[in-house]
Amino acid sequence: MAATLCVAYPPGSDIDLDYYLEKHIPWSLELWEGDGSDGRKGSIIDWKVYTAAATSGDEDDNNGPSYELLFTCTWASREAMEAAQSAVTPKQHKEAWEDVANYSKKSPVVWIMEQKASS
Repeated sequence: MAATLCVAYPPGSDIDLDYYLEKHIPWSLELWEGDGSDGRKGSIIDWKVYTAAATSGDEDDNNGPSYELLFTCTWASREAMEAAQSAVTPKQHKEAWEDVANYSKKSPVVWIMEQKASS
């Protein structure tokens, strides 16, 4: 079943959305998919970027959303995702993390979700 990488930026990250969408995301996708010579090209099913619009609950709740921005990237399987991730060199991985400072004031929280059911 599908596996999704989730990258969430906490409140106060002050995301430069233009930079994130025009530079960081295309670069990351290129790193994960490669040039197609090893079968990774097209391995990503989809990716999405969400920004927090509102919270649910009491109107008096001033805590706000847990995250300012959420990026999700889905592969057909955990194995496909791991193949894409392992193809990224340590130098490229370091550069990707260093690039965060170009569009965010805070580091993201990262986790992986595996799909168990769908409609």
